[in-house]
Amino acid sequence: MNIAKIISIMLLSSTKFLLGIGAVYLTNFSFVEAVIFTSIGGILGVLFYLFLFHQIIKFTQKKGPKIKFSKWRRFMIRIKQKGGLWGVAALTPILLSIPLGIALSLSLQVNKKNIALAHIICVLFWSLALIGLKYQLGYSLPI
Repeated sequence: MNIAKIISIMLLSSTKFLLGIGAVYLTNFSFVEAVIFTSIGGILGVLFYLFLFHQIIKFTQKKGPKIKFSKWRRFMIRIKQKGGLWGVAALTPILLSIPLGIALSLSLQVNKKNIALAHIICVLFWSLALIGLKYQLGYSLPI
């Protein structure tokens, strides 16, 4: 096993999950290895950005000015009303990046355990679904 490939897949999965999935498509890892590496990377990304953004929010709430109502806030309110935390968590691995999804989730809900649980479940689901699709279809790139 090439440690550099594993680390790069995990790092890609921790920020932009689909890039990690794409990197797995280029390797010859088994189904189980591919799911484990992308899932661990995604989960570590969720936990890292959750902790980081929570600390940033705590710091800015103490020292920063009040936040004004803007188009971005309206957009977040629409997401909250339509899908809530689970909607954001489901879209994070495939459409949003993990840092953006965590930031949106923190703006919707304060409970970090619920945020982490929702995002981890969605990372595991998308990892199994997208890598399972590769192995079910027998997709392989000639390298």
